[in-house]
Amino acid sequence: MRTSIFRPITKKESKINKWIKKKMIEHLQKSSPEAKRWHWIHRIVKFRFMHPFLKFLGKFMGKYLIKGSQDIPAEKYNNHIRIFFDSWEKALKDMLIGIDCTLRHKSGPEIEKYKKTIHTNPAYTARMLLLRLWLTEILEDTADREWLNFFMLRMYHEMHELYGGNVPDIGEFPHYLSLRDGDISYFMKHDRYPLWESKYEVDLENGKRNK
Repeated sequence: MRTSIFRPITKKESKINKWIKKKMIEHLQKSSPEAKRWHWIHRIVKFRFMHPFLKFLGKFMGKYLIKGSQDIPAEKYNNHIRIFFDSWEKALKDMLIGIDCTLRHKSGPEIEKYKKTIHTNPAYTARMLLLRLWLTEILEDTADREWLNFFMLRMYHEMHELYGGNVPDIGEFPHYLSLRDGDISYFMKHDRYPLWESKYEVDLENGKRNK
């Protein structure tokens, strides 16, 4: 069974549908620079080259690959690294659960079932593999360790300054509302694009939030 970023695809795609989709993509590529760029990076580079290479690298690293934050030595000088790992993973779950459950108005039992199986979602596993590979390297590189310390503090102060100390809560910032992961109109967005929505009115340009 094939699985998209949001939902399982149980029906086998017919040849005529594949042909129609191919022709639509070709048409969009000729009429839209955004579509051409999206197709080349997302469909060709990412899925045909990056994902297979990262999977190979993960297997090649074997036992040395970081599996979770518990593999990061519990020392004070690793606090920033552990926060980075945990924030990445938590934000990934927030995004997947928020989009697939909240926007689809799923009930409590459906949400709990989704949470239990999220670790098998390709969107989750691919991004976690990238994180594990990256942090495995960072832990063994003195320059990268120090860069991450500077990055974490810089990120905090930049966010604090951008929002004037009133940083939005998790999930408050506007997010895309389309349930189609292949919707290229995502990349043609602007501040008042109809598929962007937030609990608060947010000035994206100036980083201000108004209730």
